[in-house]
Amino acid sequence: MTSVNGNDNIVAFFSTRIAGIPVSSLPQLYDWKRRKGMNGNFPHMRMKQVYTFPVGVLGEVMEKSIGVVILDDEAHIIRLLRALIPWDTYGLNFLGSAQNGIDGRRLVLETKPDIVFTDIKMPGMDGLEMIASLSAILKNTSFIIVSGYAQFDYAKQAITYGVEDYLLKPISQEELGAVVKKLVEKIHARQQMVAAVSAGDASKKDKCIFDGIEHQVRFPISEDEHIYLVALKSDSSEPILPADLSHAVTEKLRLVLNHYPEVQGITHVSDLDLFSVELMKEDSVTIERILASITADVQRIREVFPSLEFTLFYRESEGNFHDDYEVITVCLPLRRSYPDQNVIKARPMTSGNPLRLLASWDMECGKAIDSLDSAAFAPSLQAIVGMARGLDPVDAETLLLHAGKRIAVKVEERMGNGLDWYASTFEPGVRLSHDNETLYSRFCGLVIDFIDSLAALRREDVIRPVREAVAYMQEHYMDSDMSLDTVASVVGLSAPYFSGLFKKERGGQGFQDALVQIRIYRAKDLLRSTHSSIANVANAVGYTDVKYFAKLFRKTTGIKPNEFRSLYG
Repeated sequence: MTSVNGNDNIVAFFSTRIAGIPVSSLPQLYDWKRRKGMNGNFPHMRMKQVYTFPVGVLGEVMEKSIGVVILDDEAHIIRLLRALIPWDTYGLNFLGSAQNGIDGRRLVLETKPDIVFTDIKMPGMDGLEMIASLSAILKNTSFIIVSGYAQFDYAKQAITYGVEDYLLKPISQEELGAVVKKLVEKIHARQQMVAAVSAGDASKKDKCIFDGIEHQVRFPISEDEHIYLVALKSDSSEPILPADLSHAVTEKLRLVLNHYPEVQGITHVSDLDLFSVELMKEDSVTIERILASITADVQRIREVFPSLEFTLFYRESEGNFHDDYEVITVCLPLRRSYPDQNVIKARPMTSGNPLRLLASWDMECGKAIDSLDSAAFAPSLQAIVGMARGLDPVDAETLLLHAGKRIAVKVEERMGNGLDWYASTFEPGVRLSHDNETLYSRFCGLVIDFIDSLAALRREDVIRPVREAVAYMQEHYMDSDMSLDTVASVVGLSAPYFSGLFKKERGGQGFQDALVQIRIYRAKDLLRSTHSSIANVANAVGYTDVKYFAKLFRKTTGIKPNEFRSLYG
């Protein structure tokens, strides 16, 4: 049942479900009724199962369909999925299908679906490669793999790329239905959050905080009021906080703060959401009570984004938000000493100059970048962490950030891209650590992953000539005049260097042994599948001397060519 009230809101009364969506999963869009009593307190009244939506928001939440794309190289699998997916039950909309990875990627980019069902093995581009290329672009698209391959490596990669589920063929309707139901509930929760954000009033945001911080604009404070600068610090169990998620938090915070007349403005600076609170000295309500109430409202964001943690920092201002902001930012690491405390009062702090502890760090960084051996570098990382454990939270974060910055500079000098890694991966990951143990383990993990990635790039550069040589040998094995010198020239290396590199990367197998292995393998195929004479088979795999071929064949397989044909032909 619904009715329209005088404020152009739709008041909806629900029992347990709305169009298949549990009431418990709807966003908390109802209003916390805040009425100031005679004693100056602010009692809160929660209206259970009565939700007030601005006109249009309810329709947006309920009517937005969920787009689906299906990708598989087998047409009958696409038909099967279309038959098994409960389209009408969950309001799903089929947007299209494709039978190869390249067309599939193009279709997903064009339609921007909510859900993509994809196979792994497809022509042009496999499913995992496609997901890896799209997951960073389409943040709100969920991928479900439907594959006949149960290998652990595939599942591990799928988890890395954030795949929602991994279904093995043959698919059961029950299993598919359960996966779709779980994913639809998650998507509805996101849609409802967006609807709540879009319904918020952003008019209360003003320039006071931004001008005060960025331009050091001072403002007068009367004797009968208290002004506080408050910062919301978001942390994540993941080392990266996506921009769209950060924006959603800011807008949700704005929506929450609209219900607090004491809040005078909100802005986003660096990685903090900042707002001011104005209280009259004659009021009995305290900043602690206001922030406790705001914290309770903000924590509901974790119902949709459970990986996030929130801490509020506040400082009473004397009219200079720039100085207040500086004090708060210095105090941010304090949250790691009090991970269960959601509200922290910022205070001026002095640094103990932790950078003096990095005296020998530059030399250790240089050795690590030269060797790219993360295991050998691990003791040095643990030593830095040990130093950090003996510092206060502010100096500990400063020490680790500078340690990472010096690694980045060394890499930039030698290979490039070091400073990009620091700015895009290392610094955000460190600052998103909510507690000390996460900080220490994330510091080590980010550095080790970076060194391992550099080592993989260097190794790829080293072994690429060997891969190119083997590919050339497999394509031209029938050339009787193929030699070490010929292949070395093809890959652009001197024969002696190529010979040593080939043997090292092939686990001790020399060039001639590898060539014989390829030719005998091809010869066995011909002996099994054709009636060609032994001499013709030898000539087809690059041997003009049939006796020499027979001798090599017997040495390699243990039997003569004609005996092999008798057994396996």
